[in-house]
Amino acid sequence: MDDRGIAVLRFDDGARLIAPVAGLLGRNPAPAPGETVDLVQPLEDPSRRISKTHLAVGREPGGAWLVDRGSSNGTEVTAPDGATLELVAGERVVVPYGTTVSLGGGRSFVVEPAEDRA
Repeated sequence: MDDRGIAVLRFDDGARLIAPVAGLLGRNPAPAPGETVDLVQPLEDPSRRISKTHLAVGREPGGAWLVDRGSSNGTEVTAPDGATLELVAGERVVVPYGTTVSLGGGRSFVVEPAEDRA
C-alpha cells in the first residue's frame, strides 16, 4: 500500500490510527441518518469530556480535515506554529501535519504523516 499523503492520528495514549477517508470519533460515535463513513472509532474517556459523536475526521493531502459535530466541550486545534483555534460546530477545517487536536480537554491526538510510523 502506498501511504504517501495519508495521515496517522497519534493519540495521547500512544495509539495510532490511520486517518480514514471519512470517520467519526467520540465516546460512542454514530453516523447521522443517511451519512456514510468508513470508520467509527470509540475513544475511552473516563472524564466524559468527549461527546458521544465528537468529531468527524478524514484524509487531506498534507494533513487532515476536521468537523466538530456539535460537541458539548468543543474541539481545539493547535497548529505547528503554536496558533490555536476553537472549531465552530459543523464547519470543515483542514489542518497540516504537526497539528494537535484536543477533544473537549478529555483526549488529544497529533496529525502525522504515515511515513513516520515505526
